[in-house]
Amino acid sequence: MISVLVRLRIDSWDQFRAVHDDPEFTRIRLDTGNLSHQVLSQLDDPTDVVFWDTWSSPQDADDFYEGDRFVDSLGQMGASIVERINLEQTPASSISPH
Repeated sequence: MISVLVRLRIDSWDQFRAVHDDPEFTRIRLDTGNLSHQVLSQLDDPTDVVFWDTWSSPQDADDFYEGDRFVDSLGQMGASIVERINLEQTPASSISPH
């Protein structure tokens, strides 16, 4: 299992959300092994959006983010990828909700 942080630049929140929140986009994520998905935006810049995802495997994340369906969705959302970081859990202490 891996976590992926994807930072996007969007043109319009309404355009982004219309495509992102479409059930088809969610189905594509689930079909490719997406286990959890959060959308965050920068406090002082709503065009700076971050996906914080958990995937079954690095290959599942690659298949989604490098796949034609996601690339097509980016265009429909008016979004471009600024940065993508693949992360794995370490044995260092973490704080998590109870």
